Amino acid sequence: MTKKKRILQAIKYVSEFAKRFTVYIVVILIVLASALEMGLSKEKYSESENRYLAQFPEFSFETLKNGKFTKGLEDYLCDHFPLRDDFMKLYAKVQKLEGKEEINGVYVCKDNYYIEKPKPYENMDKFVRHVNGLASTYENCNVNLMLVPTAITIYKDKLPKNADGGCQLEEIEKVKEKLDSKVNFIDVSETLKKGAEEGTVFYKTDHHWTTLGAYDAFKKYCSDLGLAEHPIDEYTLTEVSKDFYGTISSKVNDKDLKPDKMVSFTKKNTLDINYQNATGHVLYNEGYLKRRDKYSFFLNNINDKIVIKNKKIKEDRKGKSLLVYKDSYANCFIPFLVDEYETIIVLDTRYYMNGGEELVEDYGVTDILVLYNMNTVDTDTGVSGIY
Repeated sequence: MTKKKRILQAIKYVSEFAKRFTVYIVVILIVLASALEMGLSKEKYSESENRYLAQFPEFSFETLKNGKFTKGLEDYLCDHFPLRDDFMKLYAKVQKLEGKEEINGVYVCKDNYYIEKPKPYENMDKFVRHVNGLASTYENCNVNLMLVPTAITIYKDKLPKNADGGCQLEEIEKVKEKLDSKVNFIDVSETLKKGAEEGTVFYKTDHHWTTLGAYDAFKKYCSDLGLAEHPIDEYTLTEVSKDFYGTISSKVNDKDLKPDKMVSFTKKNTLDINYQNATGHVLYNEGYLKRRDKYSFFLNNINDKIVIKNKKIKEDRKGKSLLVYKDSYANCFIPFLVDEYETIIVLDTRYYMNGGEELVEDYGVTDILVLYNMNTVDTDTGVSGIY
């Protein structure tokens, strides 16, 4: 046998061995993965983290080849390994005992506040273009924008000494400079700072503002738009929960955290409400108060479109119709608006894909409100659906 033939034969042998070895590895991986799927927990939702857990990935040679299977398997194992919650609680406790001022992207602050670490802004020019597009398209509508600074700005004095306080106010000023002159900007920064001196305008364990914070912003909204004043004694204030643990507590996962209280502001209204999959007459869903995700009590959780009609609107506001583009901050803000608009159409454009043109025409929209918080507006996928 010549040297060349021996080399070719050796290459063929190595090639065949590699193929067999690959098959063996794939078989072992499938068997191991199947065993893990049977042996690990089958939970789909984590109450402690308030999120859906990764599920066992679908196997095919294509998903194995492109890496989706192994990545999915890694996520699945991370989410389902035994005693996972106990280990996470222990990790949080050790971090606090070590005096760490940041746990999993959350600052441990004064007065039992937990505030998310800020992220840099990268997409605000895009956001401005969408808002300006609204103003140029719907010239007969009054377009208003409210960007809500969050706890990291309003409660900056509670942050750890060396914490990054972010640049929300600076970013708001940049947005204001680039807005079309047709867009009315409602600045609630000073309103919330003043409100924080008198009450709790942000939750301690959640990233949302409280109902009191939303009410303070509503007063500024009415003042800027020349609407009637609504003193707080118009409303019935009810403590609907004493044990609210929000999204930030899910990140910290420390059972020693003290819960927040949730309060509703209600008054007698005659409303017809069309939610995504239901109809009703109230803006709250008490069923969520028995669950971890208690903030979904406001405006019945996530709906792609909600239409609210006030059947007994005051005479001078008849025919006023408001279209709202929003994130979840608006959920406890919108109940205040029902006194000022005969019809309110609420869109969550992460899920509503049909645009607003037909709605503006069908409901005779007179006003548009874009309401987002400064913590998540830069990465909110719904922004692209505004215009």
